[in-house]
Amino acid sequence: VQIADVRLYPSTETRTSVTRELRLDEMLAAGELDWGFNLGQEFAGATGGLEAVRDKDTTDQFAMRLWADFTGGGAYVGMRKSFADLNVEVMQAIRMKMRSDRAKSFALRLVDATGQCHQRKGMPITADGQWHDIELVPEQIAGGEHWGGANDGAWHGSVALIELMLNTSSDAANKPEVFVKDIRAEAVVAAKVKASAFAEGLESDPPLS
Repeated sequence: VQIADVRLYPSTETRTSVTRELRLDEMLAAGELDWGFNLGQEFAGATGGLEAVRDKDTTDQFAMRLWADFTGGGAYVGMRKSFADLNVEVMQAIRMKMRSDRAKSFALRLVDATGQCHQRKGMPITADGQWHDIELVPEQIAGGEHWGGANDGAWHGSVALIELMLNTSSDAANKPEVFVKDIRAEAVVAAKVKASAFAEGLESDPPLS
């Protein structure tokens, strides 16, 4: 096989990246869930659940209620969401509102682009029944307990999965409960810069009679 006169015709579109806010709980506005529940079945005995409930402060809005009962055993339960199909380059931060009457802490798992899972336990909550802003920065979560993927403790790429967990350290009575809403991400997404396909100078038109 002989090949000659090979030419490359690059795209005339200019590619760039922009930062935008993405909603991560879009179904919640309609009172539906697009997050999954994890009972932590590798540690038998826990009960719990995840449900959409009316926000007690603004009854026209919904929040997610994550609860657990560890009095019969178990170690943790979680609410999780995969972002494997979300076309973003980087999630710089994930923000949400959280409230609880009795849970003092929660645990977190973030999976990076290599499939490495980063876990942090003992993340504090103010148990006063009021909404509080929570910010999660992946690079700050990395560096502790980790496994799978690159398995190096460093953060790589964007968030492939997030899981918020309640465990046996969350509540002294072993019946923790939290409410979560307004989950969003500050994400870097790819964009294209193109010249205008059509332009109309309306300012040159004569005035209407």
